[in-house]
Amino acid sequence: ANLILRLDMARKAIPADAEEARAEIASLHQFAKSTLHDMRRFMFELRPSSLDEFSLLPVLRQYVQDYRAQYQIPVEIQLSDSDWSLGRDIEVNLFRIIQEALTNVRKHANASRVDVILSREDPLVKVTVRDNGQGFDVSSTRTRAQHEKRMGLASMEDRARALNGAFRIESRKGHT
Repeated sequence: ANLILRLDMARKAIPADAEEARAEIASLHQFAKSTLHDMRRFMFELRPSSLDEFSLLPVLRQYVQDYRAQYQIPVEIQLSDSDWSLGRDIEVNLFRIIQEALTNVRKHANASRVDVILSREDPLVKVTVRDNGQGFDVSSTRTRAQHEKRMGLASMEDRARALNGAFRIESRKGHT
């Protein structure tokens, strides 16, 4: 934010006949605004403050609504009729798992539809994220992710384990 303010001051200090410098500062200004927007979104994704105030479902619904609007990928949430008061740690971890799964769909699946299905039969909670994308070879993707130090799948698995849960991926290359 400070960078944006200082660029505004610099633009005003440049003589009127220095159009090339003005254009460069305008370009930097737009880049800084875009970066600030991205950082704010990233900070929300790291720890949405709304999870401190609300339970999982309203935050998840808002996230899915924003995801649909930003990426134009239809996402439907399906819920079993259940009490969804799960406790803060469980809710944060479930949100993060779903968030990472949707990020992977956006980046890799080339999907035109996603379903997020939450069901609960005490004490178990089951989350399924299903898309109609191109699929992938799970084994080779996991191996490549380890070598490239990418943490998406591993972090989802770690979060599930932290909840004394299990994590499973089913995919067929060329299929849903």
